[in-house]
Amino acid sequence: MSESDVLNTLAVLSEAYGTEPSSVTGYVWALEEYPPDVLIQAARQAVKLHAWYPKPAELRVICDEVKMAKKHDDHESERESRNLRDQAYYMHDLYREGQISEEQFTSDKAVKWAHKQFGMFSSLFGKK
Repeated sequence: MSESDVLNTLAVLSEAYGTEPSSVTGYVWALEEYPPDVLIQAARQAVKLHAWYPKPAELRVICDEVKMAKKHDDHESERESRNLRDQAYYMHDLYREGQISEEQFTSDKAVKWAHKQFGMFSSLFGKK
């Protein structure tokens, strides 16, 4: 993150709290390692949770919480993707074995997702 990203975020915080920090150098040093989206989310959280302008260390704690939440969301998304992919393969097995119709197979949520994401089962989706 650039110094200007930190300064822009501090300007928003200053407007929200009606005051400015006496020095911005400590904020830049403390926050320059965080990506802009993490710092912006942390600033939003600070405005919601803190009655006073947060110190650099307080913003770092919030930034770390935001990063953890994003990592958790990414992990959940990966797990959901694996589950959908596995479900699509299961449905494909059922279709190949004749246990479900082509219409049932191509209308399944997981199968549609796999086709959209990876182009899986394209030969069935190209039919009219």
